[in-house]
Amino acid sequence: MKQLTQKNTADLAAESIQTWRGFFSTCTMLLLFCSFMIVAQQLSAQETAEIQNFWRKSYIQADASKTGLGPQGEKAVWTVEKIANSSDVRLKHVASGAYLHAETDAKFPVVGAVGPGWLSAMWIMEPIAGTNLVRIKNKWRSLYLHTETGALEMGAVQPGWLSAQWQIYRSSSISTSSPSNTADAPLGAMGSGTFPDQISAPLKQVIWRVNIAGYLFKSMDAGKTWNDLNKKLAYVSAINNTTAWGVNFEGKVELTLDGGTTWRTTSGLLKQISGVDANTAWGVNDKLEIYRTLDAGFTWSKVSGAAQSISAVNGTTAWALNSGNMWRTNNAGSNWSQVPGKMKSISAKSFDLGIGIDDQGNLKSTIDGGKSWQSVVQGYFLSAVAYAERAGYAIDNNLKLISITY
Repeated sequence: MKQLTQKNTADLAAESIQTWRGFFSTCTMLLLFCSFMIVAQQLSAQETAEIQNFWRKSYIQADASKTGLGPQGEKAVWTVEKIANSSDVRLKHVASGAYLHAETDAKFPVVGAVGPGWLSAMWIMEPIAGTNLVRIKNKWRSLYLHTETGALEMGAVQPGWLSAQWQIYRSSSISTSSPSNTADAPLGAMGSGTFPDQISAPLKQVIWRVNIAGYLFKSMDAGKTWNDLNKKLAYVSAINNTTAWGVNFEGKVELTLDGGTTWRTTSGLLKQISGVDANTAWGVNDKLEIYRTLDAGFTWSKVSGAAQSISAVNGTTAWALNSGNMWRTNNAGSNWSQVPGKMKSISAKSFDLGIGIDDQGNLKSTIDGGKSWQSVVQGYFLSAVAYAERAGYAIDNNLKLISITY
């Protein structure tokens, strides 16, 4: 029986050491390296995008180590790497493979090699209320990208500055066609810029969502209207209207039994969770270890195997995803069997039935444990969840919520 595999911690450490730059003092190098090893953050999503200034209508570009503004093209394509359990991202220049950072200059950002723990290479996307625009703030310097003088700069900005507002478009190399045979019309925007919201739909009428800034919302009418729950989470997994599991930005697992009004912090420490009921949940941590609770989070037991994410069906049955490879168990993780094919996300409803999205953004379903996969609808999709054996919700390339049947 094949087993799920974990990344070698020693290899990760060796890779991180090689990337530290010479201008760090020895003391700072050691401090940042230790910080990285403790946090051990994993990327949860990558999006290829072009970043346009709303005022200047030009795009962030990079040439060699220099950055600037210009038209669409190869120099203006970036990979947006979202960091798990955080609203922070890294911006990687596709053509050069270098990262946008503010390490060496407090005014002009540059691109270059960075260390995994560099706060200067982390950026916070702040959604602007009532728009699909964002402000982009450097995590280390707490300064915003803007074009007030005509150049790409960092600095303090005023709330109304159009020069500090950015539209993030999915790269033109990716199809933007919408599904052609969905069950219902799109139900509304479900994201900001290029980032889809994380959704959990336990029932057709009940949907919980977390946006890139971590704000938690809930709908009781299938996504037509949303209630702000005045709560911030990195991840949510709902059981019904009243019960939901969540992971906060410290990685602590929380549980609500009253619809999100109050939350109890459990003993778990995870980056992703999949709830089954008020007592049972599975989850994975930053070390790719799998855990399960059967007593409402008071205790957690380690399960064999390794995964980047998990989709639980009940206390004994779950599907796991690791580097695109899928695995499933029906004996609480005592054994795992590999599922044919590769997916970047999976939502399981039984040991044999689930829906997933492949690397090309295709939404597919299986009823035979992955022996065969069928296309659900045409289009490019970012995420999908099943709330019944043949029904669910998906977010398409235009950040629209779609009701699906299959």
